[in-house]
Amino acid sequence: MKKRIIKGIILSVLCLILLASLTSCAMGLSGTYKKGTDLAYETYRFSGNKFYYEVGALGVKVGGHEGTYKIKDGKITFIYDDSEHSYKFEKGKDYIIINGASYDKK
Repeated sequence: MKKRIIKGIILSVLCLILLASLTSCAMGLSGTYKKGTDLAYETYRFSGNKFYYEVGALGVKVGGHEGTYKIKDGKITFIYDDSEHSYKFEKGKDYIIINGASYDKK
């Protein structure tokens, strides 16, 4: 009887650990998200916890950043150039919204 209770407790703890690890991965981003046209655009590329941001005009890159990011409590925080920049964040099926701007998944 005592072994059965211990096995139940161990199984419950393992399930909680698995659930927590799946939940922490659920808001990760991957792929490319774009706003605009070739005339003027902004692009985010995500892979793991890394991001690359590019802004361009007339098909030419005019600026950008790369670094890491984290998502927590409805905010996305970009970490680059030894500083953190946080914005309101929302994720849909084929889009993300960062600080009110919508980016479509490509």
